[in-house]
Amino acid sequence: MEKKTPLYDTHLKYGGKIVAFRPDTVFAAQPEVPHFLRRYPKGLSMDWILFRLPKGRGGTVLGLSAAETRWLVGRLRALPCSFSSTNLLDQSFRHLWQTYDNVPRGAVERRLLMRDAATRLLLDVVGASELRADRAVQGDVARIAEIVKDMRGNPSRDYSADELVRRAGMSVAKLTECFRRETGLPPHAFLVFCRIARAKELLTGTARSVAAIAHELGFTSSQHFATQFRRETGKTPLEWRRA
Repeated sequence: MEKKTPLYDTHLKYGGKIVAFRPDTVFAAQPEVPHFLRRYPKGLSMDWILFRLPKGRGGTVLGLSAAETRWLVGRLRALPCSFSSTNLLDQSFRHLWQTYDNVPRGAVERRLLMRDAATRLLLDVVGASELRADRAVQGDVARIAEIVKDMRGNPSRDYSADELVRRAGMSVAKLTECFRRETGLPPHAFLVFCRIARAKELLTGTARSVAAIAHELGFTSSQHFATQFRRETGKTPLEWRRA
């Protein structure tokens, strides 16, 4: 694993793909995937650690138990190839190098302290990658919340699947999953819900005809509007207005 610190970007080729390597990012390479730095700018500074995976199912590392080793190796195997560093991870890198430089070779405690520093570093690498995933989830929620807000405020607009996928930055399947989680409905059903909610306001607060309301809110016809309205409320638009 390597961490880049200067204030410029470079790129790595990893498994046939080009990966942006920005300041304060961590690049995690799996053993079987070839990679190399496409260019090495003057002044480039990186911290490196090479972690050798144990051989066999019963192998252990860093004095951990077999179960602890399996957990740690599983987390390291699941690392994304690139993610943002954290202050805690930066400190762990510095602590490892300081321990290596300052504890005399041959000292009784050197092996123990180095093992402790390496274990802390690897745990902080895992933590930084999981924080990246949390931030990604938060980003997904924020984008869905923005779309939901737009649908509530402007239900008459046509929100095409292509537009929603582009705005959310996710696949149709993931978009539907996130919408269900946030609203209880898939995107189109939620839009219909918002249109019916606005229709209720227009029916009780204005004298506009049912046909005009249906047209304003993007329904294909008055009959389509009435069918959707009855499905949501149990009443026709006129029954709702009279009630």
